Amino acid sequence: KIVGDRLIFKNEIVPLNKIKEIIVIGAGKASAKMAAAIEDTLRDYIKDGIVIVPEGISTRTDIIKILHGTHPIPTEENIKNTERMLEILKEKDEKDLVLILLSGGGSSLLTIPTEGIVLDDIIETTKLLLKSGADINEINTIRKHISKIKGGQLAKYAYPSRTITLIISDVIGDKLHVIASGPTAPDDTTFKDAEKILKKYNLLSKVPNNIIKRIKDGVKGRVKETPKRGNMIFKNVKNLIIANNMESLIAMKTYAEKIRLN
Repeated sequence: KIVGDRLIFKNEIVPLNKIKEIIVIGAGKASAKMAAAIEDTLRDYIKDGIVIVPEGISTRTDIIKILHGTHPIPTEENIKNTERMLEILKEKDEKDLVLILLSGGGSSLLTIPTEGIVLDDIIETTKLLLKSGADINEINTIRKHISKIKGGQLAKYAYPSRTITLIISDVIGDKLHVIASGPTAPDDTTFKDAEKILKKYNLLSKVPNNIIKRIKDGVKGRVKETPKRGNMIFKNVKNLIIANNMESLIAMKTYAEKIRLN
């Protein structure tokens, strides 16, 4: 909400007189509705925006573009959309505010393979992980280490602008580095963790060779780890969970009690 000359997100206060313009980006099943709500409040301040949602979701927005991709298996469309999203970040400067809207589904919708990886590698690996019984934390650990944007790496594209990420969490425990593969959160997982997960589910001999090479090179320190706590790219980033499973359950309970009493 806007109160006087202040923009307020939960406990985070942004003086509007210190913000030049606002760029809005994001991805996830709820991000189109989030974008529409942001427009309702901040229409006069938004410079540009793109959010990526699964096919079939239709929400009307005037400034923020709604692009459609695939979920849970990424396609070339997801890569093109993510690259378009990064392009508008090139327009930012230090006085701009970057607002990032994330919700469940963001992991597949935000897709840019890292060096030495192609889309088919990601598709095959994702399918194998989904069939293996791996949980979302484990799946996203692999995703983060074969991506240019997941696991805190989106933050480097927003740096040094002030960045606020508004998150709807569908992950039990609300771990920031897990939700949508934590694109603006320091990554608590490593290449060693990724290798252990592939071993745990007997996938080392099944995932594409490019994936194995990337992870083994990471374990040996030949390629850079995902950004960790203390990295400069997170200096101006604030991650805020605005809704989660528990809040949804409480809202359902409250509504159920209300209609029962009526």
